[in-house]
Amino acid sequence: MFERFKKLKLWKKILIVFLAVIFFPITLLVLSILFFTSSIKNVNTNKVLRVLKIIISSLLIAYLIFFNYVFYGDYFKMLTDKEYRQEVKIKQAQREKQEQAEKEQEQQKKEQEKIKQEQQKKEQEKAKQEQQKKKEQEKIKQEQEQKKKEQEKIKQEQQKKEQEKAKQEQQKKNKIRLKNGLRFDNIAEVEEVYNKNSEQIIKKEKIRNDINSNEIALENVLNHAKNSKTILNQTSNISEKIDLSGKLVSIDDLQHNTSNKVIEDTLNYIIKEYKNNKLNNKDKLEEYLYLTRYLDKVSMSVNKFKDKEKMIFDMYQIVKGRMRNENVDENIRQVNELLY
Repeated sequence: MFERFKKLKLWKKILIVFLAVIFFPITLLVLSILFFTSSIKNVNTNKVLRVLKIIISSLLIAYLIFFNYVFYGDYFKMLTDKEYRQEVKIKQAQREKQEQAEKEQEQQKKEQEKIKQEQQKKEQEKAKQEQQKKKEQEKIKQEQEQKKKEQEKIKQEQQKKEQEKAKQEQQKKNKIRLKNGLRFDNIAEVEEVYNKNSEQIIKKEKIRNDINSNEIALENVLNHAKNSKTILNQTSNISEKIDLSGKLVSIDDLQHNTSNKVIEDTLNYIIKEYKNNKLNNKDKLEEYLYLTRYLDKVSMSVNKFKDKEKMIFDMYQIVKGRMRNENVDENIRQVNELLY
């Protein structure tokens, strides 16, 4: 049979393969029949194998006949038997009607359930609304009472906040004043604080703990010097001004409350001022007096600046001399030697 297939033309081979694929169960049945016939005809083979082949092929034929009957039976009957086709159509129509009726019943049930659920929801909502109204009325009463209490609390809190703000602002102002040398309003206050701390000042001990060296920068030191004018200008006596400036430097106690960096920045600042005008700016003489006295105290107590002691002392003498209209050429010469 395969030899005949090989001899066929190409289009016939393709057609046979196509039909074999479409009717695959029938193809398998035909092949199993061929296997069965070949196993019967082949007498020369082993008897056991021959019997096994016959049994296997016969089982396959029986199974495939049953399968093809089930698979193609209805289709074949539909094609050949008109009454059967009509029966099938009637059964399909009846099934469709039943399915449609069942769907309609299910829809009706669903709609009825929805209606019941909606009615129940409405009743529940009404009950909830009534309860909410009662609760709202009670809440309104409670809220009114709470509002009165809250208003009283708010007033008290506002008063407390205002007091706290006032305290904080005052503390900030005080800190700013402390950091910038605005502690005193008149000479008497300076003299009082100086006399109270005179022993510690003589011993070169720290007298202030209300400022932190980490918070003091060059700007604060310069502000101390500027603000010293408000006290120094309360007297016209030059000797009293010089003495008063020294006392301010002592009780401001910046030499114990400034870092080495700030001291170095201050020293660089006064050197720059010296190079610009030889400390001869009349509007800044009080500031120069304060800064040079501050640096003079530092150079005497801080080892790092001991080598600057002579130069700073001469600068201090220059400022005092300019305030007294004295000749300061010798001090300028000595400073120049040390600087240049």
